[in-house]
Amino acid sequence: MGADGKQQPLLSIKPLGYRQDEVDFCPATKVGNADNLAGVSCVAGPRFKEDVSRQAGGCTESTGEAGSPPMNFMCATKAERLHTVVSLRPTLSILNGLPTGTLGVNLSSKMFDGTQAFQVQVHARERVNNYDISFYHLEAGISIKARLDINAPWCQPATIDGKDLFDNTARLQGEQALHLEAALTSDGAKGAISLECLSKGELRFSARYCFIDRSGCKDLGFGKLELQRNGAPLPCASGITLLHADCFDQSVDLVLLTSQKHAAKTSLAVKMPQNFQGLTWKTPDGFLNLCLQIGSIRASSLLGAQSQVFTLAPMLVLTNASQRDLELRTPDGKTLQLSAGESKAHHGFEAKGNDAATSFVFRPKAMVAEKGPVSCWSGPVLCSDGTAGSTPFSLGEGESDVWSVDIVPIEGTLAVTLRSGSLFVAVNNAEDSEALRFEIHPIDEGKQKLSVKVSPGGKEVPFGWHAPFCGSRSRAVNVIVGNEVCKIPDVR
Repeated sequence: MGADGKQQPLLSIKPLGYRQDEVDFCPATKVGNADNLAGVSCVAGPRFKEDVSRQAGGCTESTGEAGSPPMNFMCATKAERLHTVVSLRPTLSILNGLPTGTLGVNLSSKMFDGTQAFQVQVHARERVNNYDISFYHLEAGISIKARLDINAPWCQPATIDGKDLFDNTARLQGEQALHLEAALTSDGAKGAISLECLSKGELRFSARYCFIDRSGCKDLGFGKLELQRNGAPLPCASGITLLHADCFDQSVDLVLLTSQKHAAKTSLAVKMPQNFQGLTWKTPDGFLNLCLQIGSIRASSLLGAQSQVFTLAPMLVLTNASQRDLELRTPDGKTLQLSAGESKAHHGFEAKGNDAATSFVFRPKAMVAEKGPVSCWSGPVLCSDGTAGSTPFSLGEGESDVWSVDIVPIEGTLAVTLRSGSLFVAVNNAEDSEALRFEIHPIDEGKQKLSVKVSPGGKEVPFGWHAPFCGSRSRAVNVIVGNEVCKIPDVR
């Protein structure tokens, strides 16, 4: 019976899978009629002896005999209108929301002044429940530190109050999270780790800012890319680099390393952008045209943690979506081979700011004879934000000579796709083969250069322009029906 004369239920628990001489039922616990949070301990059965016990809100916890480590639980009681809900949880849960690597965690209670510590290893994107540490030791407050690898140095310890650990105060969540700084080696630069208290004994570690290199510098022969701060490498594992907390205000060095003893070939200091930033990097091997973009990692893949990611990508990617090999030529005379179905980053041009403006001409490789070209190159393809969309090119008189260039700007980058065919088509629906003459004459720079005959039968005949990006860039045509000529200034 309780002090108010009402009956109070008692609770005693024992984990399954243990013999009674290993782990016995805990002492009977009063679960009460009010909201409450406390701890219970299960220890060795026949040798059980309460040498240290404590009453806290109706719940009993005992350490048991020396040599008999307790199995600790958190007992949460919530009184509803007609019933009482009792839930059992681990006293401590550690969530590793880092995208990669194994996190080491060292934790000690203020009750012991750091003389007793618990250590645990948690793999990336995994959760570890701990039953070794007492609820009341955690309630007294803890000191905690972490390291990024089993051989990495420990970061400076942080202190967490018991109220923040078990009550939903929200003081150490989101932007208010604790920020730890950890390095991968003793002489390495430190990256930022966020530590959040999610209430009821849950601690979540996550990466505040990450960097991913998708530039392909190494594959292109420019060297391996490494991020450094003050001459020391930032923590990096599986291609993901942890950035420092003030990366928007304090620059980081993009460093290209040579193959010999990882010596620096050249470097470029950058600050992380709020959106995206184009980078034209003049290296000893030529220009690198890159774009630094900001995004986020899906929270559900990081145990609910919020993490911003910066991606370094090529500013211009060319794709051959046709079944024929292509040959491209840039204004400086360089030739680029693009096989059927291949995508390739294009570098070597001196872009202005965030604009990836450059140009090239192209032709199918099969149109090159052994003794010289049998067909002319296309007109210039201008790659920039201002030329976005699908543009048809004509390289000759036949249907197979009509190609399209699709330009799509994506947050500072350009995806340029070359494919056969055109969105511009002409159809002659006449059924009589003796029908009037029907032709399309695309007009380039005010001059008529091509003639497309459209036969009866309803077949779509694609057409394009030799140099659609030159002059006024209008899509003008002369339509000839019989002996009548009709000029359309822009068929769009």
